[in-house]
Amino acid sequence: MDERFIEVVVRTKELGEKVLEELEHTQRLINEGQFEQSVYMFEEAMKGYAQIEAAIKPAASAELVVHFDWVVKVANQIVAAYSEQAFEQVKEMLQKSMIPAFKKLDQAIEETYKDYLTQ
Repeated sequence: MDERFIEVVVRTKELGEKVLEELEHTQRLINEGQFEQSVYMFEEAMKGYAQIEAAIKPAASAELVVHFDWVVKVANQIVAAYSEQAFEQVKEMLQKSMIPAFKKLDQAIEETYKDYLTQ
Protein backbone atom coordinates (compact mmCIF):
# COMPACT_ATOMS: atom_id res chain seq x y z
CA MET A 1 0.00 0.00 0.00
CA ASP A 2 1.14 3.50 -0.77
CA GLU A 3 3.06 5.13 2.09
CA ARG A 4 0.87 8.24 1.83
CA PHE A 5 -2.29 6.16 2.22
CA ILE A 6 -0.88 4.55 5.36
CA GLU A 7 -0.44 8.06 6.80
CA VAL A 8 -4.03 8.87 5.78
CA VAL A 9 -5.30 5.76 7.59
CA VAL A 10 -3.34 6.63 10.75
CA ARG A 11 -4.60 10.23 10.73
CA THR A 12 -8.13 9.04 9.98
CA LYS A 13 -8.05 6.76 13.01
CA GLU A 14 -6.92 9.69 15.18
CA LEU A 15 -9.67 11.89 13.73
CA GLY A 16 -12.18 9.13 14.43
CA GLU A 17 -11.32 9.30 18.13
CA LYS A 18 -11.91 13.06 18.08
CA VAL A 19 -15.25 12.68 16.28
CA LEU A 20 -16.40 10.13 18.85
CA GLU A 21 -15.45 12.51 21.67
CA GLU A 22 -17.42 15.29 19.95
CA LEU A 23 -20.49 13.07 19.56
CA GLU A 24 -20.33 12.11 23.23
CA HIS A 25 -19.86 15.78 24.16
CA THR A 26 -22.90 16.67 22.03
CA GLN A 27 -24.91 14.21 24.08
CA ARG A 28 -23.64 15.71 27.36
CA LEU A 29 -24.56 19.21 26.18
CA ILE A 30 -28.11 18.08 25.45
CA ASN A 31 -28.30 16.41 28.87
CA GLU A 32 -27.27 19.76 30.40
CA GLY A 33 -29.89 21.66 28.41
CA GLN A 34 -27.31 23.45 26.28
CA PHE A 35 -29.15 22.76 23.06
CA GLU A 36 -27.67 25.53 20.93
CA GLN A 37 -24.13 24.52 21.89
CA SER A 38 -24.98 20.91 21.09
CA VAL A 39 -25.88 21.92 17.54
CA TYR A 40 -22.43 23.43 17.03
CA MET A 41 -20.67 20.43 18.57
CA PHE A 42 -22.66 18.04 16.37
CA GLU A 43 -21.72 20.15 13.35
CA GLU A 44 -18.03 19.87 14.29
CA ALA A 45 -18.36 16.11 14.66
CA MET A 46 -19.95 15.87 11.22
CA LYS A 47 -17.18 17.99 9.67
CA GLY A 48 -14.67 15.51 11.07
CA TYR A 49 -16.76 12.60 9.84
CA ALA A 50 -16.87 14.15 6.35
CA GLN A 51 -13.06 14.26 6.30
CA ILE A 52 -12.91 10.59 7.27
CA GLU A 53 -15.43 9.69 4.59
CA ALA A 54 -13.58 11.69 1.93
CA ALA A 55 -10.26 10.05 2.82
CA ILE A 56 -11.35 6.43 3.17
CA LYS A 57 -14.64 5.80 1.35
CA PRO A 58 -13.32 6.11 -2.24
CA ALA A 59 -11.05 3.08 -1.67
CA ALA A 60 -13.31 1.32 0.84
CA SER A 61 -14.67 -2.19 0.67
CA ALA A 62 -18.40 -2.75 0.27
CA GLU A 63 -18.60 -3.59 3.99
CA LEU A 64 -17.05 -0.26 4.95
CA VAL A 65 -19.33 1.61 2.55
CA VAL A 66 -22.34 0.13 4.37
CA HIS A 67 -21.00 1.56 7.65
CA PHE A 68 -20.37 4.97 6.06
CA ASP A 69 -23.87 5.03 4.57
CA TRP A 70 -25.46 4.08 7.90
CA VAL A 71 -23.70 6.93 9.71
CA VAL A 72 -24.93 9.37 7.05
CA LYS A 73 -28.49 8.05 7.34
CA VAL A 74 -28.52 8.51 11.12
CA ALA A 75 -26.88 11.94 10.82
CA ASN A 76 -29.65 13.05 8.47
CA GLN A 77 -32.26 11.84 10.97
CA ILE A 78 -30.54 13.79 13.74
CA VAL A 79 -30.44 16.94 11.61
CA ALA A 80 -34.17 16.54 10.97
CA ALA A 81 -34.82 16.15 14.71
CA TYR A 82 -32.69 19.22 15.44
CA SER A 83 -34.68 21.22 12.89
CA GLU A 84 -37.85 20.29 14.78
CA GLN A 85 -36.12 21.10 18.10
CA ALA A 86 -36.83 17.52 19.22
CA PHE A 87 -33.84 17.43 21.56
CA GLU A 88 -34.94 14.32 23.46
CA GLN A 89 -35.14 12.53 20.11
CA VAL A 90 -31.67 13.83 19.19
CA LYS A 91 -30.32 12.58 22.51
CA GLU A 92 -31.88 9.16 22.00
CA MET A 93 -30.60 8.87 18.43
CA LEU A 94 -27.10 9.86 19.52
CA GLN A 95 -27.11 7.25 22.26
CA LYS A 96 -28.84 4.39 20.47
CA SER A 97 -27.90 4.95 16.83
CA MET A 98 -25.19 7.49 16.00
CA ILE A 99 -22.55 6.72 18.61
CA PRO A 100 -22.88 2.91 18.15
CA ALA A 101 -22.89 3.32 14.33
CA PHE A 102 -19.79 5.51 14.44
CA LYS A 103 -18.03 3.05 16.77
CA LYS A 104 -18.84 0.21 14.36
CA LEU A 105 -17.46 2.25 11.47
CA ASP A 106 -14.32 3.03 13.45
CA GLN A 107 -13.87 -0.65 14.34
CA ALA A 108 -14.40 -1.67 10.72
CA ILE A 109 -11.77 0.84 9.57
CA GLU A 110 -9.39 -0.46 12.22
CA GLU A 111 -10.02 -4.08 11.23
CA THR A 112 -9.68 -3.36 7.51
CA TYR A 113 -6.43 -1.48 7.90
CA LYS A 114 -5.01 -3.15 11.05
CA ASP A 115 -1.79 -4.15 9.27
CA TYR A 116 -1.09 -0.49 8.51
CA LEU A 117 -2.07 0.82 11.93
CA THR A 118 0.45 -1.40 13.73
CA GLN A 119 3.50 -0.39 11.72
